[in-house]
Amino acid sequence: MASTAYSKAHICVVAPYSPIGKGFGGIARSTGAYLAAFSTADIAVDLVCSLASDGPRHGAPEIEAAFKGLRAHVYRPNLSSRWAIGLGFLFHVVTLIRANTILIHGILSLPTIVAAIICRIMNKRFYIVGHATLDTSRNGSLMNKRPLIYGITRPIIIWAARGASAILVSGDLEIRYLPVELRMVQSIVIENFFSFNIEAICQAIASPSRSGSVASITSSAFLALFFISSITCSLPGEIS
Repeated sequence: MASTAYSKAHICVVAPYSPIGKGFGGIARSTGAYLAAFSTADIAVDLVCSLASDGPRHGAPEIEAAFKGLRAHVYRPNLSSRWAIGLGFLFHVVTLIRANTILIHGILSLPTIVAAIICRIMNKRFYIVGHATLDTSRNGSLMNKRPLIYGITRPIIIWAARGASAILVSGDLEIRYLPVELRMVQSIVIENFFSFNIEAICQAIASPSRSGSVASITSSAFLALFFISSITCSLPGEIS
């Protein structure tokens, strides 16, 4: 059984787009789903993201109002909305440095790449939600469109991602298209986290199914990684 004690982890969620806006693809909606799950579990987190949205932009007060216990740190992507590039991001780097557990949504944007680099350098525990941003076929398309940017950033991204406690994926297909250099990193197949059942945490975390380096656990079990202070079973990544 898992302990009922709670950890004092300082958790930070990093995403390129506003979780209540219309992002580019499904990253914004997915980020919002994770934040809602943390809120349901009464887990206070920091969020670092840009104001980028295909629709109306929402500031920190609106984002915080949508998720209980959230502290939002947002900036204007004045150089590129799609890549979430803005000088204001520099003011929030300290939030990443102070956190000891970081959840990174995608790894093809300014905040997510920097977050992964900081985590690797400072030996922090961090998880990457893939969102197919590490997909080799997708990256091949990016290489053809922007060969210079791809050539410069890819080695940095691979180096940083190799320090992750785990890469969260949607299924076996996403695992199959991970770069060869990241096959050694733990992969976790997460169930549909839009349905969160906090009562199932202890049961789910005690009996994850796994095959090789791939673990398939419930969303409740994954959420438990962030706030159960001691458990008796072996889980992906470093749990203190």
